[in-house]
Amino acid sequence: MGKGARFPPVPLGPLRVLDGLVRLGTAGAGELAEALGVSTAAVRGHLNSLLRSELVEVAFRRSGAAGPRERVWRATPSGLSQARPRRSSYLLSAFLLAMKAGLGMGGLAELLSEAARQLARTHPVFGGASFPERVHHLRDLLDELGVATRHWEEGEIQKLLLKNYLLTPEFSRYPETYAFHRALAEEVLGVEVEIELAADPRQGGCVLRFRKPAPTSGLTGSKTSKDKT
Repeated sequence: MGKGARFPPVPLGPLRVLDGLVRLGTAGAGELAEALGVSTAAVRGHLNSLLRSELVEVAFRRSGAAGPRERVWRATPSGLSQARPRRSSYLLSAFLLAMKAGLGMGGLAELLSEAARQLARTHPVFGGASFPERVHHLRDLLDELGVATRHWEEGEIQKLLLKNYLLTPEFSRYPETYAFHRALAEEVLGVEVEIELAADPRQGGCVLRFRKPAPTSGLTGSKTSKDKT
């Protein structure tokens, strides 16, 4: 997956300012500060940070009675992509509920599995990739979907903890909906994957369990643990 297609995470403070700007459309720092209930100085600092990341731009400069003209800001297309997806969960939930009603939970699980396979084929791992590289590619795909992961090994078993939910909360309690994660992992890794629901929901949604390929692949059995957020 090309690095240029990925958006770096935006810290909470600037993200709140970006979200407020998207809601208003265009706004000066003072207007935005009033809408958010924070100081104008803080908003200006966050806007400058967002400007450096090319997430906002100056739409025009507003003439004032005295002093320099005020900059009026708007979000760039990249900025809109950062702020808007957080509201797509409502639409996704409606689609999932409609599909569950029409297909049943089993049918929905199969549809999610096929969606995962399509995603993996659209963003294939490069030819000749080693198994660790395939695991890394899988984690990159999940990261693009907003799912943070932790990977470690226990003997011959490898585990991948999904730290947060991909689907909306009302679906996250159904084991069938994790068919998406399993199908995606199996398509990318080329091995059988099992799903283990997390005992404590606060620690994550589920764990993907899979075995390393045969030793002829040249992989070592060293024990590792790594977070990806």
